[in-house]
Amino acid sequence: MGDTTSEDPWGDGSPDDALDEVKNVKAKTVDEVEKFFVDENLTDLQLCAKLLSGKVMVQQVHNALTRLPALYRANGRQAHDHVASALRNAMEEFDAEDYITLADSYTDIVQANHLSMDDLKHCILPTTLEMLRKSNDAEVVDSWLGVLFELIPLMDQNTLGRDIADLALSKGEVDMTAQSRLLFCRIVGKLAPHVQPTTFETRFISKAMALCQDTDYQVRICMCEQLDSISRATGLELTRKLVMPELMELLNDEETAVRVAAFECVVNLLDFLHGDLRKEVFQLIKQFIGATDEATMLCIGRLYGPLIVQVTSDFQNEDDWNIFYQVFKSLTHSQDPKLRQLAAFNFPGVLHSMGVRKYAMHLHGAYTHLCADPCDEVRECVAAGFLEVLRILGKDRALTYLKDSFLKLVADSNKEVQKKILSNLACVVEMFSVANETDRLSALGEILPALLAVKANLGQSWRLQVLVMQALPLFINHATPDQQFEVLVPLCFKEITSAVVPIKSAAAAALCLILRHLRRVSQRNEVLQRIVREFGKGKSCWSRILYVELCEHLGVHFSRRYFREHFLEAAVELLQDPVPNVRMRACPLLPRMKRMIRLPEDALLLERMSKLCTALTTDSDRDVSAVARDVVAQFKVAVPCSSKRDPALSVEEHAALEAADAEKERAEAEIVAREDAELKKRREDLVARAKANGLNRNEMRRLSETDLRLRSGSRVSGTLPTTPGAKTPTTPTYTAHARRSSSSDDHGPTTSKAKDTLSTKDARLPISGKSSTVPRAGALPKAKRILEDELVFVCTGAMS
Repeated sequence: MGDTTSEDPWGDGSPDDALDEVKNVKAKTVDEVEKFFVDENLTDLQLCAKLLSGKVMVQQVHNALTRLPALYRANGRQAHDHVASALRNAMEEFDAEDYITLADSYTDIVQANHLSMDDLKHCILPTTLEMLRKSNDAEVVDSWLGVLFELIPLMDQNTLGRDIADLALSKGEVDMTAQSRLLFCRIVGKLAPHVQPTTFETRFISKAMALCQDTDYQVRICMCEQLDSISRATGLELTRKLVMPELMELLNDEETAVRVAAFECVVNLLDFLHGDLRKEVFQLIKQFIGATDEATMLCIGRLYGPLIVQVTSDFQNEDDWNIFYQVFKSLTHSQDPKLRQLAAFNFPGVLHSMGVRKYAMHLHGAYTHLCADPCDEVRECVAAGFLEVLRILGKDRALTYLKDSFLKLVADSNKEVQKKILSNLACVVEMFSVANETDRLSALGEILPALLAVKANLGQSWRLQVLVMQALPLFINHATPDQQFEVLVPLCFKEITSAVVPIKSAAAAALCLILRHLRRVSQRNEVLQRIVREFGKGKSCWSRILYVELCEHLGVHFSRRYFREHFLEAAVELLQDPVPNVRMRACPLLPRMKRMIRLPEDALLLERMSKLCTALTTDSDRDVSAVARDVVAQFKVAVPCSSKRDPALSVEEHAALEAADAEKERAEAEIVAREDAELKKRREDLVARAKANGLNRNEMRRLSETDLRLRSGSRVSGTLPTTPGAKTPTTPTYTAHARRSSSSDDHGPTTSKAKDTLSTKDARLPISGKSSTVPRAGALPKAKRILEDELVFVCTGAMS
């Protein structure tokens, strides 16, 4: 075998060399080690002073500075007295980051009012003024200016006119740097509203106006930003005399940035100006908005909404309207997408100012152009403000002009556009719900398919799908019973069984609300039976867990009686489910289920629930038992529905709960009664026609369906109500017999008994009581054929 060599794990040297290197490392001295130790018995103030002493790591100094607001909150002026000396010494070693951190802490202290005005004047103001005098770092100056701006509104006139004014004036000298003159401009703008007008006029106004013509364009821009506050502080007369001439020159400055800043100042001043001065400014604005350079157009686009809101009252004729409309139209059709985006952003303000009557002629074309803009950001902006535009237009105009634009935005290829338009879907649908029923149903009949088509193309965007599912209940009151049952209900079931969890939850909530508003008893019975069959008794544990969530929604939308009759039994069964997760999810339902039962009728059910609750506390699964122990206390204090008040509710809350439940029960009874009345009226009409003219095959089929629904799908009275004391009517009552007639009787002559009045026993409808189970699919056609054959026999005999 050849010699094998292994790689040296110690690199080029040997282990002995590595050990020598380790031994030669210089150990920390005792003084150096002590820097990392802090006495645990120190108070917070003592600890902060120690950290600021300069004998510790830089990170500990930063920690001490960030702790200052908490110390001042707890100790007030005492905190400053304790740490001031250490802080003053530490500031000599601070870098720019430390100064900014200290400024942020001081800003928090001032904003939170941890110190009185006198304490602020003696503790924080001196440090602030000193930092502004000596610092040349732009970021540090900005931080300490923030502290000063927080202090200025809290200071007295002596302090403002002496300490702060002296600092500002010293920075505004002509021989100072541009940065110093900028500092003067910013301080003067903040001081103007807080000092006496005479003081400001004598000490600041002349120097401020001189800086409007400064050689540095950044100083001129900064002065434009301060002229608004200066004008309001000095009054209208000085504004006319001193400020406006400078502002007009700035509007014609050679630098575009200065002109833009001056125009923004003019827009901000409009609400302050009035009379001839305002008219003069309005003429300047009309000239300025005719500019075409890019920077000026961006400024006009950004300020167009606030501008037109304020100048509408200054319009003298249609020419003024046309000037501003043409400017807005140029923004909407600009090649620059930023300008079109600004036009979309300001459109609600433009519409509000011009009025809805001008929309059709002047603004509709521009808005539809923005709705179909090729730039995604523009359409996003349109979608974000779409609801506001609808509200300004009103329902009728909104439906007439913007329904098609809404459908385009809903089907937009960009997900952000869809998200913004769908987030306000409830309010948008409400705005399209006009009083005219034909127009309303037509519009909503277009919107619902569009939403369903959008949902089919959303792919993995589950957040948008949740928004669509949350919007489905909005169409309940605007859809026919067949649309509710054949379109909305199947969609909810599809999403519950196949979608991701957030969509399932939204679909479950929508299904329960749709079920509450179904106006046909047979359809409602079919849906609730499917809920119990597929979820309450489903094969999948996830289906049974979802049934618990459904019960939570059903308990909100239905009366306690309805829940008790249709959903309670399956919910109780889940407490004994073989899957621990199902039992754990069903446990929180126990207090609510106890409030649903009624004593003494449900005494056995209450006993069963009590036993299950006790058994669950000792469940073999520890998670189930833990949840059950948390619920058992609530279950014990819960009170079954009765006149007795739940101890957890006040008298007013109990009364409101009972009233709400009674209202739900009344609405549920009305649905049954309304359908029964409709079916009875339909049957009476068909029977009357049978007596008069005879029935064709289709009419006999309709009569058979009506009788079948009366027998199996509703709670109806055995006889029609009669006036007290009235005799029982002797007119024949035609009904489908329970027996099948022979084939020879189908079309042949009837017996004499068939001509006579049918017996009351045979003709009477089922006695009122609990509704029967809806027939299975396939049973209904067979029953219909039987009834059709019988009706041929009965009606033919009656007519003959």
